[in-house]
Amino acid sequence: MRKSQKHKLKFFFILQISILLLFMAISNYGFSQDYVDSILNLTKLDILNSNSQIQNGARVYNLVCADCHGDTGLGIEEGVLGFQPEHQYCQRCHKTFNAPTKAMTRLSQRNSFDLGVPPALRNENSIAKFQNAFAYYSFIKATMPRYDPSGLTEQEYWDITAFLIALNKKLPSDIILDKENAAQITLH
Repeated sequence: MRKSQKHKLKFFFILQISILLLFMAISNYGFSQDYVDSILNLTKLDILNSNSQIQNGARVYNLVCADCHGDTGLGIEEGVLGFQPEHQYCQRCHKTFNAPTKAMTRLSQRNSFDLGVPPALRNENSIAKFQNAFAYYSFIKATMPRYDPSGLTEQEYWDITAFLIALNKKLPSDIILDKENAAQITLH
């Protein structure tokens, strides 16, 4: 086997193990106090006193979405603040034509992806382009996470959608979002 094939196999094995560990952690992960405080202080959404769907959505969002979209949904500018300082301006993995600067892995157009600019998910325009909660859920499920679209469970997608709509103060407090009621919740 050629050396480059070995490196690719090793990369994909590590990626698969990382994704598996991430999904295992989702079911047992609690909130850090910093995360709860930042959501409460910046958005006035009291996660701990929200319904369980919003709490679950916040947990999954924190693990899967916050690195790119930020702890409180303000986009990549907020997201990179959670990276180590030396990686806050890194563009190696996020450019289509990147230089071979990572150890053991040559990044190229074929084995990396252009992240683009993850948008803010918490502002007056972020969800207004979607007619209703079902359209928003469908978009999130079809496109996110960027590295594995449709890779979460259906319930996790409903939970994330509910959390994001709640962040934007468009979700009635007594609603558990699902396929039966999502089309009735307008977002604009």
